[in-house]
Formats: sequence, C-alpha cells, structure tokens
Amino acid sequence: RRKLQKSFRSLEQAANLCLIALALSDLMFCLAVFPNMFLPDDGRYSSNDNMVAVYHLYQFFVINVFIMESTLLTVAMSLERFVAICFPLRQDLYLTTRRTKYVIAFTVLFSVAFNVPVLFRYEITPHWGNRSAARPLYWTVEQVKIGGSHALDNGYRWAWAVAGNFIPLILLFYFNVCLWWKIYLSYKMRRQFHRPQQATRSSHILTVTLVAIVVMFFILVAPSETVLALKNAITMEKATGDAIEHVLNLMQTINFSVNFVLYCIISPYFRKTLKYILLCGFYN
Repeated sequence: RRKLQKSFRSLEQAANLCLIALALSDLMFCLAVFPNMFLPDDGRYSSNDNMVAVYHLYQFFVINVFIMESTLLTVAMSLERFVAICFPLRQDLYLTTRRTKYVIAFTVLFSVAFNVPVLFRYEITPHWGNRSAARPLYWTVEQVKIGGSHALDNGYRWAWAVAGNFIPLILLFYFNVCLWWKIYLSYKMRRQFHRPQQATRSSHILTVTLVAIVVMFFILVAPSETVLALKNAITMEKATGDAIEHVLNLMQTINFSVNFVLYCIISPYFRKTLKYILLCGFYN
C-alpha cells in the first residue's frame, strides 16, 4: 500500500481506490460462480445436498449483486477520469479519496438493495415419490414470478435492464467519447509542438487501463445483458434460449476473469506489487 501511495499522486489515489474495488468485485464474482460447476446436471437434490441446494437458491442474488456493482464501479471510474481530464481545474474539489470511498460504499449498498427481489424469484420445491412417504423423494430449485405476478416480474426485469445496463451504457459511451476526444487533441497538440509522449505517467496509465476495461465491457458484458433482456421479452424454444444464455454467461465470466490480467499488463504498479507479493517481500 505504501508503494502504491508513493507511486500515485494524491489525485490518482481516488482512481486507484476504484480500481482496487473493481478488482475485489471481480474476484467475488468469480468465487460466487465457481461452485456452480458442482451443481447436479438434472437439478435434483437429496437430503444430503442441503448446502448445495441453498447455494443454488441464492447464487443468482449474489452473482447479480457483483455484476451490477462492477458495472457501477466502471461508470464511477469513467466519471472520475472524465472530470480529471475534461475539467482539470475542478478535479481537486471533486476527486478526493473520501468522496471516492462514499461512491464505492453507495455502489455496494445500491447493488444489494436493488437485487433483493431476486431472493424471491427462486424457491425450493419438494417432489414426492408418493404422498404417504415421510420425506420428499428429491428437491429442485424452481424459478417463480416475483410476488406471484407476471407483470411485477417483467417490470423488475426491465428495471434491472435499464438501471444495470442501458443507463450505464449511455453514460460510459458519453464519458469515453469525451475522454478519447481529449486524448486525441492532447496527442495532436504534442505532435504539433514536438513534445514527447509521457506514457509512464500514472494518470496516463490509469486512463489507458480504464479505456481497456470499458472496451472489454462493451464487447463482453453489454451484449450479454441486452440480449438477456430481449430474450425474456420474446418467445423462443427452450433449447435455443439456453444455448444463447450459456454463451452470454461465458462472455461475462471471461470479462470478470481477465480484468486482473489486464491490470497487470497495462499498469507497472500492479506488476511490481504482484511480484512483491509472490516473492514474499524479497523483491526490492
């Protein structure tokens, strides 16, 4: 932590906090998804599989929380870079570590609160071999309508699509178009005055990292959420819908899995810190 604080100027510490929070959110997403590979193929649970069934019941809530949190943190990072580059005279007023911590805390609380209805979308259903049996033959996790209402369930799906995908997409597009335009003007001005490119500055590295994260978000996450929202609005064969959902889930998982590799490729500070950790402090 001391090495990072010495390397980054005070202005970049706010962006660094967002980057660390995003990395932690990605880690939690990967940990939440990993046990999915141990779920039974037929979806049936015996009395000995209580913990696995409980995980299956609540995994959707946990996964959705970290998907939304990562999306909001990406928007927060884009806003931070947008203010830092497009409004440099105001950056010291708005881009403080305290404000950044408040933003991170808000994204966590908002993501958890917004996904509370997902807890009521699934339930454990017992299946009896015969009615006289002492206990059910097996249990399955079934999807139900939120509040037992088809309109309420569809309304929440569209609210999630708007708040968790469409609005962040619009904001990310606007912030990054402005960002890329400012970077282009800066590059053009440096070429005009024959100034060298300061590619090693921490601000430049953070901006390049953010642009790479946003590009991957547009390629891997944005189509997934958009197509899933449309898939729920139209009627299609179950096999086709499942195949589409598997591909989209794979795209999302790739995005959350490679972000850390992306940090290490672009940022020398992440690489040095990772090497320091892996060598148990013997690396100077």
